[in-house]
Amino acid sequence: MKFLTSVKHLLLLCSVLVPLSVTADLLDSVIFVGDSDVYYWGLQGNSDAFIPGSVNVGVSGWTCADVNGKINDWLEQYEPTLVILKCGTNDMWGSGQVGPEEAFDRFTKVIDKISATNVPVIAMSTKPVSPVFAMQINLILSYCEV
Repeated sequence: MKFLTSVKHLLLLCSVLVPLSVTADLLDSVIFVGDSDVYYWGLQGNSDAFIPGSVNVGVSGWTCADVNGKINDWLEQYEPTLVILKCGTNDMWGSGQVGPEEAFDRFTKVIDKISATNVPVIAMSTKPVSPVFAMQINLILSYCEV
């Protein structure tokens, strides 16, 4: 059981990609959600360069906790066929930082809300920046211990 938990943490913290069958319908209504890494993909509200007709609701400086507070509104407003999510780095960085386990919990709450609507989500990992990367590695290693 501990091994499966470590795999889950590794996937969610390092690079999650929910397996998808890419069809034209999947790209009908895409929203980009998250922090500054999302915001700067064509700047907020303009992600057409990546997926024509998509909407970018990224907010620079936002945490997964911030996204969690707005995700239901965005799901209702945009009725997406796909959500591309990137959050978590700011949860473990800056003045309001939390530890990796709390950041993971916040991240999974966002994923759970999106998944509850049966909308596929591509969840991208936090950036490997120090000290965030060190915290991620330590968390992963702690779950890999036998």
